[in-house]
Amino acid sequence: IDGVTDDHLRADYKFFDVDTGRLASGNPNLQNVPSRGKLSKIIKEMFITMDGYLLVRFDYSAHEVRGWSIAAGDTVLAAAFKAGQKLRQQYIKTPTDEIRKELKTKGDIHIQNCFRFFGRWVEKTDPLRDAIKAVVFGVLYGKSASTLGNDTKRTDLDAVKAKINAAYKANDKKALATHVAEFERILEEDRSENAQEIIDKMFNEFKRGDQWVKRMQRMATEHFYVFSPIGRIRHLYAAMTGVKSIISRQVRRGMNAPIQGFASEIAVKASRRVMVSYYKDRAKIDKLLGRQKSKDIKFNRIVHDALYFTVPYNMVIPFMHILQYEATYGVAQAYEREFGLKFTVEPEIEMEFGTKDTNSTKWDWSLPELRKILETTVDDGIKAGLLTESKEAIMQQIWEPWRDRKTLAYLDKTYPLLGVSLQKEISDALR
Repeated sequence: IDGVTDDHLRADYKFFDVDTGRLASGNPNLQNVPSRGKLSKIIKEMFITMDGYLLVRFDYSAHEVRGWSIAAGDTVLAAAFKAGQKLRQQYIKTPTDEIRKELKTKGDIHIQNCFRFFGRWVEKTDPLRDAIKAVVFGVLYGKSASTLGNDTKRTDLDAVKAKINAAYKANDKKALATHVAEFERILEEDRSENAQEIIDKMFNEFKRGDQWVKRMQRMATEHFYVFSPIGRIRHLYAAMTGVKSIISRQVRRGMNAPIQGFASEIAVKASRRVMVSYYKDRAKIDKLLGRQKSKDIKFNRIVHDALYFTVPYNMVIPFMHILQYEATYGVAQAYEREFGLKFTVEPEIEMEFGTKDTNSTKWDWSLPELRKILETTVDDGIKAGLLTESKEAIMQQIWEPWRDRKTLAYLDKTYPLLGVSLQKEISDALR
């Protein structure tokens, strides 16, 4: 009913209808907005900003693998994430080409694992990275080496099918023959041994993670339940049947639930912390800037580990600070304070800005790039007829909190971006 006043859809969220701890959404289900397929772009075109606002969203990065490190207390896996975290902290302060290049390898956990397991630094498009990523996530979902081998084979077959179709349309007989031969070769491969090799290397490196996986398997088969790092219990009564296929299915659920549910719970807690901090500090920020009460933000939706907001121009910068800090360092501190759970590594997010769901742009954490993204976002909104003020007037509202020294100092101290003090760098970027 509240959508009548501001043209926003609001979903119902149910906490107790999903055993894992993830949220269920309905009436309407805004977790099922399609991201792929023929109709996806048409549907996403309908999710737009209001005049006077920009869309801000974030998505947790490698969230479930990071959650595995936290649940298992695996400091070796955490150290791999911290290497990327440190590089991003350096990059936001000094965005050089050298650091950017390092981020493409050492800032990506799956590329790091390529080097860790096989002694090779690869590109993001390398099949080995895709295979390792599939195996790591597959293990957390309780998949066997045989299933994972078939999964990687299916992915590669789909890629070759696309090449075959392209060659057929182009009437390129030579390329068509090459790709058909490649398809047949992949089809005949047994990849279970390759998947098992990656699993063995992974568990050899991440020993605490291995112990946690075995512990959850044992809990599922012997005690018929598992539990998350903060004690959420997932009952697995069907394992009592003694039927091997049913027990295997329960073991898979038992390995997945504590991680998947925990990852979703972090996002829910983060959304709460972000909203509370925004309304707690909005009056202070308005007072520092000598202005009247700013407009409310709109909480659009949560999709497991991604959150979507609509934010008024003059609070985009303060909200960005609050969002980034509370979803990462703030939420980690809250879990330690409230549950006694010390994270091995803080969560990390990827942040996007836009005026439609179809044209949001991801920020790479460099300040010059942020300026370009926000200006492009405003241009797009004006061109689409969504924003009615002039670009100059909108940008003036957006940058106002950073142009005021006291407000910048407060945001930088209370909600430092990536945990780094950036007062000088921000002032330089604005100039």
